[in-house]
Amino acid sequence: LDKVAQDTQAAVKYLKNHQRVNSQQIYLIGHSEGSVVAAMTSVFEKVNGIISMAGPGMSILDILLLQDQTEPRAKGASEEDIKVLLPFSKKFYQVVLDENDESIRKAKLQSLYDNLTQDELAIHKKWNERIGTLNVNSAYSDSFREFLSQDPLKAWRQINQPVLVLNGDKDSQVPAQLNVEGIVTALNLNDSKVEHMILPNLNHMFQNAKTGSTDEYAEIEETLDVNFLDTIDQWLEKQLIIL
Repeated sequence: LDKVAQDTQAAVKYLKNHQRVNSQQIYLIGHSEGSVVAAMTSVFEKVNGIISMAGPGMSILDILLLQDQTEPRAKGASEEDIKVLLPFSKKFYQVVLDENDESIRKAKLQSLYDNLTQDELAIHKKWNERIGTLNVNSAYSDSFREFLSQDPLKAWRQINQPVLVLNGDKDSQVPAQLNVEGIVTALNLNDSKVEHMILPNLNHMFQNAKTGSTDEYAEIEETLDVNFLDTIDQWLEKQLIIL
């Protein structure tokens, strides 16, 4: 994320010095991890406002542990299944954080899977299938270890410009209530001009959804909910009038 934020800072700096750009009307909008990048960028290269779309409002470790519960639930996992999945996730991520050597890290992560009982393995195959952040082949890397150690709130606490925080109430990847509250609380420490909204029936991609499961994404024809786009439009209009 640090490298992406540095690239974004360079882009903002370029725009500020471009003769066809009003340097007092530069806003950043970021989705999910992009929300964190927007906040990190603005700490070092101030913009006129930020729009956070489904952005994390807690440490990456905490949000992944939450995500490893909400995503299986959205797909139909029982609470008994979650009781099997969550302790494994905690062990898995702790290995990533604790082990400095990549090759040893990979072996230890694979060992966690190898030592599952048949019943536990069946639950994992059904609900996580070693995908995403629980995939040994990507989780053992130094880049994932660096990502896992990040805390977006450090950046949000340093923001003092207007911010619009948006999320959907069916988001299973960045669950709305806790993450919106996390960002808003961090911003309030600096008396930021912050507005926030949790939009009904929208998933992580801001599509109207039934369950919010990641499996639904490809089945939904809608690109972005129209009301969601109107919310952004109205907020930006208000900011520009203030200017």
